[in-house]
Formats: sequence, structure tokens, C-alpha cells
Amino acid sequence: ANGAGKTTTVSMVCRAVEPTSGDARVAGKSVLFDFENAAARALGVDRAQLEEALVSRRVAGVRTPRQAAEAEHASKAFCKALYARVFDWVLARVNDALQAMTKTPVSARRALSGDKKPDWLTVGLLDIFGFERFEANSLEQLLINYANERLLREFNAQVFEAATREYAAEGVPVGDLTFQDNAPLLKTLEHPRDGVFALLNSECVRRDGKDENLLKQLLKKHERAPFVGERRGPLPGVFVPRVSVKSTSAERADALSVFGVSHFAADVSYRINAFVEKNRDRLPNEICALAATSDAPFVASLFADIDDEAPQTSQQKRSQRYVAASFAESLGKLTQLLDATRQSFVRCVKPNELMKAAAFDGVVVLEQLRCMGMLELIEARARGYAGRMDHAAFASRYGLLLEDKVADVRRYSTKTTKKLAAEFLALLQRHVPGVEAVAVGKTKVFLKRPAVDALETARETRMKADVLLALGEAVAARDVEALELTLRIADELRLSDTPEAARARQEVEVEGRYRAVVAAVAEGRADVITAALDGIQDKAGRVGAAVDCARAAVAGLAAAEALRDATPDTAA
Repeated sequence: ANGAGKTTTVSMVCRAVEPTSGDARVAGKSVLFDFENAAARALGVDRAQLEEALVSRRVAGVRTPRQAAEAEHASKAFCKALYARVFDWVLARVNDALQAMTKTPVSARRALSGDKKPDWLTVGLLDIFGFERFEANSLEQLLINYANERLLREFNAQVFEAATREYAAEGVPVGDLTFQDNAPLLKTLEHPRDGVFALLNSECVRRDGKDENLLKQLLKKHERAPFVGERRGPLPGVFVPRVSVKSTSAERADALSVFGVSHFAADVSYRINAFVEKNRDRLPNEICALAATSDAPFVASLFADIDDEAPQTSQQKRSQRYVAASFAESLGKLTQLLDATRQSFVRCVKPNELMKAAAFDGVVVLEQLRCMGMLELIEARARGYAGRMDHAAFASRYGLLLEDKVADVRRYSTKTTKKLAAEFLALLQRHVPGVEAVAVGKTKVFLKRPAVDALETARETRMKADVLLALGEAVAARDVEALELTLRIADELRLSDTPEAARARQEVEVEGRYRAVVAAVAEGRADVITAALDGIQDKAGRVGAAVDCARAAVAGLAAAEALRDATPDTAA
């Protein structure tokens, strides 16, 4: 908002010039819109100057009309720049507000960007890009899928490489923990000299840079044959997609402007058209310089760094940060930040493509799990150690399996040494079948899936037996508190339908009625006792006896009340 209720509407500027062909000034004049004035007012600039900046540019000090396509690109580029700068401004204000509220000397923005180590804790939430593959893919899809590859690499580093380091530190065999490493593909994309993005930037620096030249360079440096058969994992290099023998001449010609990349999720074909221009994303200096002179202080501040009079030197042009390079640099800073944090991963999966509730499409779900690397993770986990816990926790969890077989089994969970852990494991293997493929490390015990399953099954069986025994003892003792606690445990162990649990619930109900009647009698009020007796049908047992006592108490209270109200003549 600019001052008194003015709103900067990006779409207004986008549509201020809608040329179709030929000279932009003529095409623009032919479709004048009322919102040109609205855009100029919102930006706080003169309408004629805004139109002039959109449809012409300065070359060697002389203003030259833009071509229609150039004018359209200039308006869109300015809109994106305006949106980005407003977004950055909002983000800075939010961080400043957080700094003021927490009274911290370091702003959140500086802390999260790594400029200075913060003296306070942060929680970050990263929404990862989704993999994209459309019928026609361009630079935008390549950057998004590149981000997926980098973040997948981060995920693999956290899960696989961290596990490998842990195994080595604990002195246990690593075993088969291989995974599809996408580092070679990342090298193809981001190598500083010969990578796809480096070649793209080099083509953008050239005055006569063209998409066709870029494609030739890509194929010269990185071409490989298309993969035939079932491919698993990413592959380095780029390829020319195969053309069917039944393709038309137009389809064959179109294939000459396409290159393919074998991403982790799938092969994607990218159309080279407009790669160079999109990567340049040239910001029209004339429009930005006009915005810097805006009557609205807010708009002027957004473009205060623009100097319309300063020409760009050849050195500045060579060092210019283009879209792909800026994206890669930003992504690199993000991964550095992630490396400095403790990460947790939440995977979101769409159950169907229809956006409907209670509709599960297994094919759609399976494809998503494959694309995000979850299937490979599950397979790798199955090959490696599925369970791991420190020595004390291991002995504490499975010590109950040895309670009636080994004296003083608790000492294994109170002392934490590798020797004691190995001794405890040997006892387990002697008394519990199937506990194989277990490695004892310096501080932890590592278990493969069959061992985890065997131990957990034995533990659950023992716990169920103990709970059923405890239920019987609590029923015999009429201990309601113990019954209620043991019933909760029985529910967790799926013992709710057993005869023991049914008997325990019945005892809780009986004891509840008995206590209610006794408490009412102790209250000494007929109305309270009558209310407590309402609905109780018990005629035998201790509840029946308590009911008889309560009814006698009600009669006694009635007699006492009658005696209090009696006269000498009626007392007898």
C-alpha cells in the first residue's frame, strides 16, 4: 500500500501493454486500457513516462522503440521484480518484529542466513518442491527438479551417510547400505566450468547468445545414449530423446530442440526454446529507474538501488548473476543451513488425483513414494539395521524376558558397558529363539529386522501373560485402582476381549456400585441413599448386602425423623 489507500496491483502493470506484433509503441497505443492510469497512480509515477519506459529502451543514450515481444517481456520482468522486492520487504519487517519481541541482538534474517551465529534457538520449516514433468518442460521445471535432486542428496546424507558414520564410530559392520547416489548428475548440472548451468550462463553473456548454440554445447560436453530398459536412479549427462519411426516430420524437427535428463524420479525432456532469455531475465532499467523516482516513498525505496544513468560495464556484464546461477547459489546456502540443523522429515502423499476424501489410489501413491525415494529407503533399511538403542535401553526393554531365568537381571540396565551388553545379548539368544543378526557397538546395540521381530514378539507374549496374571490377582484382591491400571495396559496389548479382562471390568463395576452405596450410607441422608440405590439390581454378594443395609438405614432414618416429630400421645 502506498500512502492513502493506494494499492500496488501487479496485474495492472502486467496488462499495461499488451502488444501482439510489430512495434511496441504502435501495438500498445492500439489497446489502451483504463488500468494504465490506475497502475501509474498506484506506482506514484507519471502515466506517460510509465508507457514510455515500457515501450522503449535507451541504447547509447538514444531511446529506441522495443519490439512487441520485448515490451511484453519488460512489463512481466518489472512485475516479477516488484513482487520480489515487496516480498523481501515484508519478510524483513516480520524478522524485525520478531527481533523486537524477543529482544535479541541478532535479527532472524541474519541468523538464518548465517551472517552471525545466533544466541537463541530457531525452528525452521522447509516446504520442498515437488518433482515436475509435463508434456512441455522448460527452464522452470529444470530448476525445480534440480532443487529436488539437491534436497534428495541432503536427505540421503542425513539418512544413509549418517548411518554409515554411526556404524563406523560404533565399530559394527556396515553391510549392504548402498543407495542410488545422484552426485554425478548434480555434477552435470552445477559444475562451475562445464555444468549445464555454467554453459547456460556463458551463452547469456554473449551478445548473440542463442538457444541453438546452448543445445550444441550441452550435447558436446555431456551427451550420452538414452538408457534402454528399466532404469533405477539418476544418471549423469544429457541425452537426445529417441524419436519413433512413426513420428511425423514436424515431430522429428521438434525433437531437435529437446534434451533429456535422467533424474532420480524419471527421465524428463526439456525444450531448449527460450532458455537463454529466461535465464537472463533482464530487468528493464528504464522502468525501475522511473519507479525509483516515485512520489510514493514505499515504491521509491524498493528501487533505490537502481541507477538509470550508470551504464553496465563489460566486467559487470560478465559477473552478472543470472537466474540459474542465483537459484543454485541460493540453494547452496539453504543446504548449508540445513547441514547446521537437526532435521526431521515429514513426507506428504496425495491419496488420489481427484481431490476427494476416502479415495485411495494405490498406483498414484506408489508413484509418489518412488519419486521421493521412499521405496529405496525402505529397501535399504531392510538390508541394514532396522533397530538401534543404547545398551541400557536395550537391557531395560527386553530384561523382562529373563526375569525368571537370570538372577539380578536389572544390573544389565544400570551399568552400560559393551561387555555387559554382549553378555546380556548372549543370554537372550540362549532363551529366545530367532535373535540373530545383532551387533553390539561401543554404546549401542544394532538389530536387523528378524531380530527386532523375534524380540518384540517374545516381549509382547510375556507382557500379555503378565497382564493377565495381574488382572486375576487384582480381581482376587478387589483392588479397583490396580484393576483400572491393568485394564488400560490390557487394552494397549489388545487383550480387551479376553475372559480375564471381562471379569476384571465386571469387578470394577461391582466395586463401584458397592462403594457408592457405602458412601451414601455414611452420608446419613435418606435422599442421598435413595439416589445411590436407583438402578442397582444386585440382590446377592457384598453389593446385595450393602443394598439391604442401605434400605435398613433409610427405614431407620425415617423412624428417627418420625420420633423427632412425635408428641407424647403418639410416641408409642
